[in-house]
Amino acid sequence: MLNIPQEDQAILDEHIREASRLLRKYTDPEKLKDFETIEAEARKLVIEEVAPKVGEFFFSEGGEKTSGKQRRVKTCVGEVKISSSQGKKLGLKRKTPISPGLKKCCLRLCAKSSDQQAEEDLKP
Repeated sequence: MLNIPQEDQAILDEHIREASRLLRKYTDPEKLKDFETIEAEARKLVIEEVAPKVGEFFFSEGGEKTSGKQRRVKTCVGEVKISSSQGKKLGLKRKTPISPGLKKCCLRLCAKSSDQQAEEDLKP
């Protein structure tokens, strides 16, 4: 875990609670009926809604706007938008649609299981 000062942790917790409240407000009530369904929906929302925005912030040096054409890259934290200059600075090959981390994960899954099982394992 990060060593975050208590006052900053309180701010982070408040923002996470508010984001969670909004995501739950717009979630289909059918997906909130049992523990397993809630768990799957929460994981899906984190992967689709939260993680990509956090990833984009980290990839862009703390929210700094960078120049260059925008591109989408599938990553372990979801699909993120980065500029061509960000990709170049971070060592991402041009026109590569997936990140090095996601590529490693996919290769490991394929090595461990059948293609069909790997597809199931990658689902949010």
